Amino acid sequence: PLWDNLDNLAPAIHSAAPKTMEELGQDFGYILYSTTLRGPFEPLDLVLEHVHDRALVFLDGKFVGLRERSRTMDEIKLSLGVNETARLDILVENMGRVNYGPKLFDRKGIIGSIRLGQRFHFGWEIRCLTMDDLSRLNWQSPVHTKQPQFLRGTFRVDTPTDTFLKLEGFTKGF
Repeated sequence: PLWDNLDNLAPAIHSAAPKTMEELGQDFGYILYSTTLRGPFEPLDLVLEHVHDRALVFLDGKFVGLRERSRTMDEIKLSLGVNETARLDILVENMGRVNYGPKLFDRKGIIGSIRLGQRFHFGWEIRCLTMDDLSRLNWQSPVHTKQPQFLRGTFRVDTPTDTFLKLEGFTKGF
């Protein structure tokens, strides 16, 4: 599971507001924004200004919604009771860069602010997940929930030839 391997992948960077990949010296991969929310608040829209490119949103490790740069999505509403706290994680994937025209400078991550309703949220822990060195991962059994995780496997090839891997049931991968 990604959550069990964060310290093996990247150190936490503390920031008042979200920073883009470029502001943190990252070119590719994922960026994870994490914070603790404190109640009480009634159902409020989670607003992510300018997601570049695809964001998975988790509350206490449970998937609660998806945001994509180029598609309108359903609202993500969050609420917490009195004295309740919850961890909010937003995992943003860089899905490639514009390499021509007026949008050539294509920043990645959360480009604007993150709000609950009309209130800006401050106090973020950010991790740059470049995925270029997975040697320090702590491999475990797969988690059978909708959580990001690393999977590995091996197979034997007697006669090398073109190969196609069918990942039935998978929805997105890197």
